Amino acid sequence: RSGEGSLAAVMLFRVLLDRLSHPHAPASIPASLVAEQLGLSEDQTRRGMKALVQRDRLVEQPQAGRAKQYTLAPSVLLGQPAAPAVV
Repeated sequence: RSGEGSLAAVMLFRVLLDRLSHPHAPASIPASLVAEQLGLSEDQTRRGMKALVQRDRLVEQPQAGRAKQYTLAPSVLLGQPAAPAVV
């Protein structure tokens, strides 16, 4: 659905930017941090992160036995416009 997770995505993107040590570094967003700082549920967090990946803002980097980590997508780092969202 168009727009699903958009508000959560904006909030999560800001938290992730704060957690990056440098633009190419991977970072994770622990569920406890999301719940405490943003008041988002697990479902809202999942939809928000999915929206960021689908909109080419983040690249997901699964880690075996650990929380997923994310890096900024090349389009964000290079200042390229993201592909238009499919409605």
